[in-house]
Amino acid sequence: VDVNMDPKTGEITGIIQSSSLLEVNEGEDPSNEYYLTIGVTDGVFSTLANVTLCVEFNEDLPVFSQSIYMTEVPEDTRVGTAILQVEASDPNPNRTTELSYIIESGNLGEPFEIRADNGTIVLVKPLDHDTVPDYNLSVAAVKRGYPFQSATTTVIVVVTDRNDLPPSLSVEPVHVTYLEGSGPILIAPEITVEDGDSTINVISSCQVELKRDACDVCDSERVFVQLPPDASVMITSTNFTNGSQFVTIAGDEDDHTYQAILSTLSYDNMADEPSEENRTVTISCHDGSFTSNSVAIDISIATIDEFCPIVSAASTNFNYTEGSGVLNVGEMAGLVVTDGDSPSNQVVSQVEISLQGIIDIGEESIFIGETLGLSMSVEYVNSTSDDGGSDMADEEPEMALLVIAGQGTPHTYTQVLNTLRYVNEEDEPTPGRRYVTIKTGVLRDEAIVYCNSIRLDVDVFNTNDNAPVISLNTSAPLIYVEEMGELRFAEVVGLSLMDADASVFQLTTMEVSLGGVSDGNSETLGFAGQHLPNGVENTVNTDHRLVFVGEAPANQYLSLILSLSYANTNPEPTPGNRTIYISVSDSVHGASETVSIRVTLVNDNP
Repeated sequence: VDVNMDPKTGEITGIIQSSSLLEVNEGEDPSNEYYLTIGVTDGVFSTLANVTLCVEFNEDLPVFSQSIYMTEVPEDTRVGTAILQVEASDPNPNRTTELSYIIESGNLGEPFEIRADNGTIVLVKPLDHDTVPDYNLSVAAVKRGYPFQSATTTVIVVVTDRNDLPPSLSVEPVHVTYLEGSGPILIAPEITVEDGDSTINVISSCQVELKRDACDVCDSERVFVQLPPDASVMITSTNFTNGSQFVTIAGDEDDHTYQAILSTLSYDNMADEPSEENRTVTISCHDGSFTSNSVAIDISIATIDEFCPIVSAASTNFNYTEGSGVLNVGEMAGLVVTDGDSPSNQVVSQVEISLQGIIDIGEESIFIGETLGLSMSVEYVNSTSDDGGSDMADEEPEMALLVIAGQGTPHTYTQVLNTLRYVNEEDEPTPGRRYVTIKTGVLRDEAIVYCNSIRLDVDVFNTNDNAPVISLNTSAPLIYVEEMGELRFAEVVGLSLMDADASVFQLTTMEVSLGGVSDGNSETLGFAGQHLPNGVENTVNTDHRLVFVGEAPANQYLSLILSLSYANTNPEPTPGNRTIYISVSDSVHGASETVSIRVTLVNDNP
């Protein structure tokens, strides 16, 4: 006897165990009883108890009510649910027998337990049809006693499928390149669509989203799919809204059908010059209960260089006035370089700028104020062509050739060209038209190909900023002798007349007057009519005053001045000095000079 005492309550318990097998009489009148006396003492007090053991002979096997049990259990059955009860009994109705139930085999992963006392099988772990679709359990009923007896039965548990797994998508490659103008291309030919549920693998819908940055007009590009002839689904497609286009495929079909549809997914871009930003196509599917993972395909756009950079100007005619310094031709013209290609192919290799019609050699030029890292060269050559037509000088004046080179964007070349300047440092620049020709070029097959050219006209003007100048070789008085006749006094004193602006601005008036007159009308001023310039009139013509009005170059007025004369017809002129006043004007500036004449007598009377 194994004795135990509870230290808290002091209660003593004992278990009687046999030290050897108990023998049982198997005759007609078996005596199978054992009589035991058990005593307990604490050293002072003691007590006794009588125990009778009756040993029965375990001669019959338990019997199950069914040789095979079968049940169907949904895979989403909650843990703790009783799914089936088996039952066995002792074939001897007169004997009360205690049976115990155990699962001997077939319990893969041990999702089931059986209650030993009543044979109820309980689910203790989740089931998964896709992992183990059915179980073949061997269940035993054990009958205690001697000899040990047991019987087995088969329990078949069929795990029924449920839609408990989401669809799964995978795609390779995840990056495709679309070449400008190539038409529709397949972007997911190797896509895989699988539903993890092995028997319930119906897909109800899939959605495709094409996404890019928001744009004003995106309808030139799209994604689309092709339907198999036997597919019972519907396709809806939207236009771009807020940077996205959607294609929805709806209808119950198996995963293989949806895979076939999505493998036809195509992208097309019909824009003449598609933007180069990346697009993303995202695909997801739904099986009515669960949404799949999303797969994304990046689409990069490869554009081609098909357009040539061109230069344009908002204004093409400009005036340059003497002394105005530097003329910012590029900015005033609003020069802009553009390229119809996509940004990565917008390249300018060279710009050639020529200044033709140069007359003030060494004094007028064109130059660039800022190169922004581009190279620049300039040279002067004799003009061999006349881009300006009949307005150009016939003598083929010198030409300035300025070349800006280097791979740059249209924006960079625009910035550089807006610093294009013209200057003429000649004190008295030659009036006339200069021609600035600008050509854009791009490198093709290792050679520069020029794309277009424009011409800017610069008209150079003088300013009337110089006064005419009258000068004499001598200031000594001229001698006029009695009866001398006409004296061309201006010619004698070597009078000269110049105007630095004479190439543009003409003289407009001249006045000659005689002062110190002593002999009245005998003294007169005159001029040679043949030297009167065209367009000039003699508006005042008296003995002592001449006035001329009209535009004429300074050299023609000088010819008129040199023809002026003084005469004194008095037989006995009054001796003394006379003064002739000469003044000219170009309407802005004037100049004057005086010539002195001393009248003398001749000793011709006794």
